[in-house]
Amino acid sequence: MEAAGGEAPNGGPDKRLEFMGSYVIKTLKLKPEKWQRVVTVEEHKAVIKEFLDRPIPVVLIIILTPAAQLVPSTSIPLAQLKSKGVYFIKKGLREVPREECEHFLIFGDLATRSIDQLSSLVDEVFVPLLSNEDNYKEWPEMVA
Repeated sequence: MEAAGGEAPNGGPDKRLEFMGSYVIKTLKLKPEKWQRVVTVEEHKAVIKEFLDRPIPVVLIIILTPAAQLVPSTSIPLAQLKSKGVYFIKKGLREVPREECEHFLIFGDLATRSIDQLSSLVDEVFVPLLSNEDNYKEWPEMVA
């Protein structure tokens, strides 16, 4: 279990939180303090830890609210889809390992325009999933 403040069980920092934080800060052009607030609010930290430490949920969305606060969610917050944000999607139904977590995630930014978002979803999620024959070899012939 992780210690307070984003530490791994061995006392060092959790590299998954560091990776996600640096991506969020860079993509949304924020100061590091914004990410630190997210991981110090227990409710927000619990949402992120649930995503990282359990096979399900497979999606984590972090929205930048109009009040300039970061809010993590494992469901699509329809009321805030016009806000900037980022997403993290697991490549498989498993927990995200502490080392090299970026290899186990698909991540990107949320566009404020729906058509841009649809294009990103197709390019970054559906094409890689459907391009890998192992993902659909169990499907019925009619579907595949």
